[in-house]
Amino acid sequence: MDTPTYFLLDPARPDAFRLTRKGREELGPRFARHGFQLDALRTADQIDDAIAAVIAAELRALAPERLAEGETANRIFDLQFATDPLRGVPPQPLHERRAARRAVLRELVRPYLPPPPEPTPGRSGALRRLARAALRAFARWR
Repeated sequence: MDTPTYFLLDPARPDAFRLTRKGREELGPRFARHGFQLDALRTADQIDDAIAAVIAAELRALAPERLAEGETANRIFDLQFATDPLRGVPPQPLHERRAARRAVLRELVRPYLPPPPEPTPGRSGALRRLARAALRAFARWR
């Protein structure tokens, strides 16, 4: 599935756009729940600001255990892709856009993550010795 197309663009006026029927049906109620009327949003920046506010409100309203559910979080954060056509981003498969978003977020939080654990020294040697002892024990039973 490609990223959704909620807008119709006028090639003669790049700053002019209209919402598609699908855009009105899917975005209208979602924005209205958080105090935004689609007809009042005239610029891509206004829509981006409304999207940021809607995402923040939906995340605040979500129970923490639901946020861990990947599909629930994706449904909320996928709203970020709504203005892609207004920014000139061509439609892409949704899984590719999500992967790109995850990669960016991973890089943003990397400095704040604890360092990975150090490998346990001698672990492979201990496993090797254990395997040899097991082989010797089984060889005696034959």
